[in-house]
Amino acid sequence: MARRSRSDESPCEATAATSAPIGAQRAEPLRGERFQPMREGVVVTSERERPNVEEEPLVLKNPTVSVLVPTYNGARFLGETLTSIQTQTYRNLRVLIRDDGSSDATLEIARAFASADPRFTLIEGTDRAGAAANCVELLKAADGEYVRFCMQDDLVDRQGIEKLLRPMHAEPAISLATSVRLLIDETGRQLPGRSYTEPLVGADDILSGEAVARRMLLLNLNQIGEPSTVLFRNGLVDPARPFSYGATDFDANGDVALWLTLLAKGHLFYSVKPLSSFRQHGAQRSVDPAVLIDGALEWVELLRVGLSTGVLERGEQSLFAAKNVIAQLLARISAVVSMGDGDFTARVADLAAAVTRAWSLGVDGSAPVPAPPYAVGTHSLVGR
Repeated sequence: MARRSRSDESPCEATAATSAPIGAQRAEPLRGERFQPMREGVVVTSERERPNVEEEPLVLKNPTVSVLVPTYNGARFLGETLTSIQTQTYRNLRVLIRDDGSSDATLEIARAFASADPRFTLIEGTDRAGAAANCVELLKAADGEYVRFCMQDDLVDRQGIEKLLRPMHAEPAISLATSVRLLIDETGRQLPGRSYTEPLVGADDILSGEAVARRMLLLNLNQIGEPSTVLFRNGLVDPARPFSYGATDFDANGDVALWLTLLAKGHLFYSVKPLSSFRQHGAQRSVDPAVLIDGALEWVELLRVGLSTGVLERGEQSLFAAKNVIAQLLARISAVVSMGDGDFTARVADLAAAVTRAWSLGVDGSAPVPAPPYAVGTHSLVGR
């Protein structure tokens, strides 16, 4: 099938939308079967134990944060995005911009920032690599103690890096930090929140990595956020395969795979203050129906890996998670049928087969590992 092209932001940016049916909000977990994993066994610190991160002399320790900005034909919003990075209250940043062959004014904007601010470096790709490969090359080049992606159309609050860096630097057991994020439109106007932007907890805290990973898999929902929201410790993932979980590489849910890998290696700091803004507009890859379909298919494989690694238990948990995955797959089938688009009608068979596989995982916690597209969608990780 010929794939419909979209603006080429990172593949991992698609996951917020892949948690919702095409043209509609994501189906909520089935009534009467709601797990509440955040209520028990998740908070690592108590009020007495929690470090006073506001008083930590962070500037004296001065760790370096690598901010990674993959670009491709992003001139429309790039200046605003780079300004939000340049004006951070935490100053020890190394900002790497890697362009993947833009034909608009992206390079001109990036060069202007690199010329004016020595913390900014522009890397011009010689060949068209694709969105995921662009991110991979940036991560390979990152030499800071901490890493944060920032997509070419998103915004970071002025204190966005500092507020997440303080608790991470104070507590080595934290592998990643995130916050509530806002949704904004093309003009920067705030949009209503969605199920995936609801706060995990009621106050800033350190949360069990295992418990948060289990919640994500149970609810079939990325509540940690898009790449522009998260700060993570460098060196914990293979920079050549950052969007893998288990032995599987993911495309539409690349960031979910990255978060699950990091959660297996430490805890999560969560801030209830919005520290980033995720921009939604019609040119995004995340609104491509093909990506939305692949995202639903990939959740079946995420479920399988979660079961195989013991994050989810067989029985009640596997059945609950499978029902949520199936609800999303059925919503995709309904959306494809209602679209009446011949390019996507053939994908109904893929979605239907995935329903059967998800049910098998839910009932007995096992299923044969299939060939693509069921495992990783129809798009390869690199070279799109």
